[in-house]
Amino acid sequence: MPTVAPVATDLPYGAGTLPLAGCFPDAEWVTPQGAAAAPLAADALRVIVERLAADLAAAAGPNGRILLSIPDTTRYAAAEVILPPLLAALARGGADPARVEARFALGIHRTLTRAEQEGILGADAALRLRFADHAANGPFDRLGVTRRGTPIEVNPAVCNADAVLLLGAASFHYFAGFGGGRKLLVPGLSTARACRANHLLVLRTDGPGRHPGVGPGKLAGNPVHEDMMDALAEVERRTRVFTLTLLFDPKKRPLAAHAGDARAAFEGACRDHAERFSRRVAERRPVVLVSCGGAPKDINFIQAHKTLEYAMAALTPGGTMIVLAECPQGYGHAEFAGWFAHGPASAMEEALRLDYQIYGQTAWATRWKAEQADILLVSALPEADVVRMGLRPVRSLPEAEAFVRGKHGGRPPAFVIPYGAMTLPVVAAG
Repeated sequence: MPTVAPVATDLPYGAGTLPLAGCFPDAEWVTPQGAAAAPLAADALRVIVERLAADLAAAAGPNGRILLSIPDTTRYAAAEVILPPLLAALARGGADPARVEARFALGIHRTLTRAEQEGILGADAALRLRFADHAANGPFDRLGVTRRGTPIEVNPAVCNADAVLLLGAASFHYFAGFGGGRKLLVPGLSTARACRANHLLVLRTDGPGRHPGVGPGKLAGNPVHEDMMDALAEVERRTRVFTLTLLFDPKKRPLAAHAGDARAAFEGACRDHAERFSRRVAERRPVVLVSCGGAPKDINFIQAHKTLEYAMAALTPGGTMIVLAECPQGYGHAEFAGWFAHGPASAMEEALRLDYQIYGQTAWATRWKAEQADILLVSALPEADVVRMGLRPVRSLPEAEAFVRGKHGGRPPAFVIPYGAMTLPVVAAG
């Protein structure tokens, strides 16, 4: 259940923190078990990595190719920690270092700078490893279509490999259920067309609104996830696919690592993450103050939106949500802003169904939330950009508290969620 405020009341914001400064003193803090768990010992992590390397080397053979799929700057997977022992163990296992390469699983995200690439890999691996960005509009291999009609179109490096490793982190995802695992293929190493077709499954086919099977923490019956798994199955017909899916605490320290089969290990990581980072609350509250958890969770608004999605589960309809998200990289994509010109969420959905765009979906989901509650945003975004989304820009927590007093009167019941991008509130039944 929620806890009282800890002694330290600074909340994560970008690379630093923001002090509560006496605001919301009676709020209950919603902090998941995983936030205070002991990190995984470095020796234990190295053993897991070395065992995985042995499996990769055996699957590829001495002359085989090994492909590593690695997230970009929006998702931390400790690649700089994992890669040195992984590459060393692969070499000891007989894998040819010249035939090991990495692709940054960008999906349709922006390309990375050389400095960003090297920062993700770490200095040692950047010297020893061949690597490149994935290009969503570049060459691809078409492997067929999924049961739901999504084209299975992947980077040629995938099918050229004898073994593929999906290196990622378990996290809640607002429509795929969980991040990591198969998302390092779709959308990570897929064409823009495949990404759009997969993500369109968010919408109902029998009427307006979102498909009831999609949502954070949902895998069974989730059409987006099941479509990704169909694509994974086709890739597995051509090459061996492994995953290393890590769980992290708010300080980016590994808590657990699930390695092995791309299905079983990933599903185990999802169960583990849900147990550690779901948090039961007795009821919804009229006020929720939530921090994304700092960088990179609030690197741009598209990433920060996931925090809004999770926190809505703890907010009374018509209530007030205060979000701390620095967003130093702005919205996160050039396509995002234009969608708000359509007006209300209903009109945005109609436009989305006619011409689906992935970031249009995020814009629509943002507008829908803004129509259900007052959402106050403390960020580095220009005020006009915040207003365009239907949110209220505020400069400080005292300003936000003043708004709450004026709207709700006195000190209404409130939650504080310090790590919103990795906390899923679950309202207790009954």
